[in-house]
Amino acid sequence: MPELPAPPVAKRIPLPRAYPGGSVVNDGALDEYQWLRDPADPDLIPLLEAENAYADAVLAPQRPLTEQIYAEIRARLNLNALAKDHDYLNLGTLKASPDGRLLAYSVDYQGEPDPAPHRDGRRPQRPLRPLQGMAPRGRNNGLHPPHLSLTPA
Repeated sequence: MPELPAPPVAKRIPLPRAYPGGSVVNDGALDEYQWLRDPADPDLIPLLEAENAYADAVLAPQRPLTEQIYAEIRARLNLNALAKDHDYLNLGTLKASPDGRLLAYSVDYQGEPDPAPHRDGRRPQRPLRPLQGMAPRGRNNGLHPPHLSLTPA
């Protein structure tokens, strides 16, 4: 296994704690990393670049697996393909079958309160029923469609 670079270390400048916008919190606490909020600080961008380089080095061994998983996700549910020929797309809840071979999801193309159920990219030919233990999440306030996971009956 290749040796990893040392993780970057942010400088520490003890400053009185402040709210976003700059007003000081009068509780006596110091914030050593408050300088990170200043985009004009000349040390900020080099620190972020060093952190990104470190993350890339640490995660490099996982890159093949990451790319494989990403390719599988795109193959199973390509939102660009689903949105083709539609001006609007809202993807509801996703639910994989226990063996991971099938994916049930709901899709809304028109802002309707009840997203249309699908299974692996196709509208099912037979009626659908809610998956065991699944229920709509949240309340349908008329502004957002309820999200249901569905499977063939």
